[in-house]
Amino acid sequence: LSPLGPSAVVVQRMAPLHAANRFDDNKPFWGGDEIYSATGTFADGSTGYEICTSGFGAYDGTYHYMITAYHCAKPSDPRFWANNSGGANTYMGNATTPGFLDSGHDLAYVAVPNGTNGVHGTAPVLWAGLTTPLTSEYSANVTAASAPAHGLSVCTDGVRTGMACGATVQGGGHFTIYSDWSSSGYDAYLWWATASGGIVEKGDSGGPVFVNNGSSVTAVGIISQEGGSVASCPPGGYENGTCYNTVYFADIATEAGKHGMSLTSTS
Repeated sequence: LSPLGPSAVVVQRMAPLHAANRFDDNKPFWGGDEIYSATGTFADGSTGYEICTSGFGAYDGTYHYMITAYHCAKPSDPRFWANNSGGANTYMGNATTPGFLDSGHDLAYVAVPNGTNGVHGTAPVLWAGLTTPLTSEYSANVTAASAPAHGLSVCTDGVRTGMACGATVQGGGHFTIYSDWSSSGYDAYLWWATASGGIVEKGDSGGPVFVNNGSSVTAVGIISQEGGSVASCPPGGYENGTCYNTVYFADIATEAGKHGMSLTSTS
């Protein structure tokens, strides 16, 4: 894993170079980015947009997708944008036609069109490490995918908490999920993992859950909800709020496989 900072460049064959980080990304989009939903009216009557995290890039042989959380998407307009410095956000894609939504696992598959000069829409890479300072950030290649299992040690990676490791998978089950968009809950089958300290907070939704292999990562899940007990946030987080020691997440290895998606390749 090589250290990357705000001045790092991402290189792709037959593609232009671009400076990037998790708060200023462009095609090919990586996991761990700060992303935004379309603006709308929330259940409490306020107006705004969801700030979430991009999970894993996926490819089904035809389309590239960025996978995030279902509850992050505005129901009537499930488009997403990636953060760019200066507030000029870059359109990422739409989670309907050919993208799609899966409330039963709290997943949104955002179809990301390819760029010019051979640039793919997404890449099997994560922004990992701390969120502050950005010089602590590094790239992590996604080289495998594995279903969660009891006792598995996993890491989370969200734009608010940053990368946090040491959580242990406890099991899976059905949960009622509530989003900011609706007062009605919906059922989702999720797994959960607990840690001794804080590993997730609001804004990390949609981010990756993975096994850290040192020089690569194994994709395991997509962050859905925070829960358990309030705990100290890990150092290096961005705008840390209230962190929790339990993360609920979707089994992305299994769900992506059902749709013929690879989480480790772009072609």
